[in-house]
Amino acid sequence: MGKKIQMRFGKRRSLLQKVLIVAGILVVLLGVFYFSFRLKNIEIDDCAYYTKEELVKYMKKDGWDNNTVLFYLRNKDKKQSEIPFIQKLVVKYQDRNSVKIRIYEKPIIGCIEYMNEYIYFDKDGKVLEISSKRMKDIPLYSGISFKKMSLYDTLAVENTDIFKKILDISQLIEKDRIPIERVVFDSEENVTLHYKNIKVLLGNRTTYDDPMAELVNILPKLKKLKGELDMKTFKSGQSSIIFKETK
Repeated sequence: MGKKIQMRFGKRRSLLQKVLIVAGILVVLLGVFYFSFRLKNIEIDDCAYYTKEELVKYMKKDGWDNNTVLFYLRNKDKKQSEIPFIQKLVVKYQDRNSVKIRIYEKPIIGCIEYMNEYIYFDKDGKVLEISSKRMKDIPLYSGISFKKMSLYDTLAVENTDIFKKILDISQLIEKDRIPIERVVFDSEENVTLHYKNIKVLLGNRTTYDDPMAELVNILPKLKKLKGELDMKTFKSGQSSIIFKETK
């Protein structure tokens, strides 16, 4: 009877040894895999909204993302990015220590402030992002009322004429890369642009192509001044524009 008990115990010990050996081998292999594919180099496209360090911080969820293969598998094709203002990320495996990241930014051209949040929209008025973060290179529109707002739907503004003007001005700012910080509509739909200490009075017009095209050349010359530029009646080819300097 004593021999049988000893044999059973011996079998259990033998099985435990095998399990420990297999577990040890797996740990060694996992360690070799982790450290052999250590992620050291990340090449990222330039981004208007974030630095390289900020993007990497967003993408690395835990310590396993320090491994090139695991980082690649987790992020290789995020069609709907979790990062605000980023539409898509595509990660390309370069070598065992390097990856390359292609950034696709959301095509935002303007924003509206509402209840301490900023509603960002594209050239068609579609809401692309709602965030508490104010992006400095995106013009802010004020003096606008809207009925409702929801992510990925078109802004439902109360005055459709103003909405057309918003999109018209936004597209011109984007096309000509005019550094406008804020666009203000008054109760009579007159438009005032703000750039540093300069106010540009555009008035209420059908189209804004002529004054906006001229601003590309004028604003750099005025950036150290403070005052109002009156372009309410400006037409293409006009030789003079009234600028009223203030202290």
